[in-house]
Amino acid sequence: MGPSLMCYSLCASGCLLQNIQVSQIPAVSATEGSTVTLQCHYTLSSTENGSLGWYRWYRHVLGGPEVSNNSGHFTGRVSSACQSDCQNEFINNRSASIQLHRVQIPDTGMYICEVTLGFWRVSLAEYPGVPDPCSERHRGQHSHLTVSLYTQQH
Repeated sequence: MGPSLMCYSLCASGCLLQNIQVSQIPAVSATEGSTVTLQCHYTLSSTENGSLGWYRWYRHVLGGPEVSNNSGHFTGRVSSACQSDCQNEFINNRSASIQLHRVQIPDTGMYICEVTLGFWRVSLAEYPGVPDPCSERHRGQHSHLTVSLYTQQH
């Protein structure tokens, strides 16, 4: 694996201590017109899986142009890299990989994978109006890779 970012989360007594690490391979090369897989995986320090989570891909900067099937330059060219149950793939196999189809020279650049996970723990008592200190949400852990594209030689 290549670059990664780790988040440490601490919680009050009785909560789950969780480290989240998002990683990608550092570079991918492809030829114009081909399909490239942009791999992104995350690990957790605990064996417990979150029940809620999602991921987003950006180009150039975190929060910048989103890389999705409904987004500008990428419309109709992006799909999840999973074969069937994508939510299961994300939660249980910890994969946030996508595929970029019919790549073009202007697709060259840095791509950032952002993983957002929500973890909730049931507390033994409820107090109206008092937030549960164990309801901790971890957002925006990310890593990046660079994609280089080349024209196909005929």
